Formats: sequence, C-alpha cells, structure tokens
Amino acid sequence: MKRRVVITGLGPVTPIGIGKEGFWDSLISGRSGAKNINFETVDMDQYNSKIACSIENFSLTDFIERSKDSKYLGRTSQFAIAGAKLALEDAGFTLEPVIVERGPKSYVIKDENSSNVGVILGVGSQNMDLCEKSFYRFIKSNGPSRVSPFALPHAQICAVAV
Repeated sequence: MKRRVVITGLGPVTPIGIGKEGFWDSLISGRSGAKNINFETVDMDQYNSKIACSIENFSLTDFIERSKDSKYLGRTSQFAIAGAKLALEDAGFTLEPVIVERGPKSYVIKDENSSNVGVILGVGSQNMDLCEKSFYRFIKSNGPSRVSPFALPHAQICAVAV
C-alpha cells in the first residue's frame, strides 16, 4: 500500500522573507539575503568572509504569545515555531491556543483530520546564539556556575523537534 503525502501549506522563515508571500515576492524579484556583516565587538578584518544571510526583523511574538519559558528558546527554535504555525495556517488549519501550566504556549489543530497532519522542518544549524551565550558566561565566571543547565539540551540540532 502506497501512502501519499500532499503538501498543503508553506511557512518559510528565510533571510529574503518570512511567510509565503514575502518569500515568494523576494524570490521572483531576485532579492538576495546576503549582506555585509559588521559586529561592533568583533574585529572583522581577521576573517576572509564578511558576508552572512541573517533573518532580520523577526520576533516570535508576531506569531505566538510570549510565555515566561519562551526565553529558553534559541533563535532557531523560534524560527521553527513560526514556520510551523505559518505552514499550518497556510494549509487552512485552525489553531487554538491551549492553556498550559508550564512551558511555551501550545496550540492544538481544531479540524477533523488533525491526526493526519505532519510538519517537516529543515534546519542547517541549531541555536548557536545559546552556545555563544553559554560559552561567554563560562569564560566570564571562570567556570560553569553561571551557565544555564538548559544550555546543552537546547543547543542540540534535534532541539527544534522536541
């Protein structure tokens, strides 16, 4: 028995656009996401490449309500949440917030075929911002005392899927 999969919704979160329309408009107009980077705290002259494709003007609160535990989400995990929500909405699903005692705000799909829904995510690297913060705290405090116990679990490439 062959099982068929139908792609019904897209939720791109990319350097050239967030959401299907923004991404597509930038794509067909030939817009590049590559930009020269300059960090005030880093001497960029020591590097051969000074170009990056970063996602700008992104805020998770544009997609979900911020909860007290949202601060533990790395930037890549935030992109995954936004992209999944955009894709589900693009597919025509109704998302309803669920009250949870602890953890990030959750949503449930309020449609008759919700058990047949899947979201596929593509991630190139994971939550390097959390790794950088943890490393900085480790160096500044001369040891692990100021490093979050969530640093390693949230920095793993599979953290987006959890």
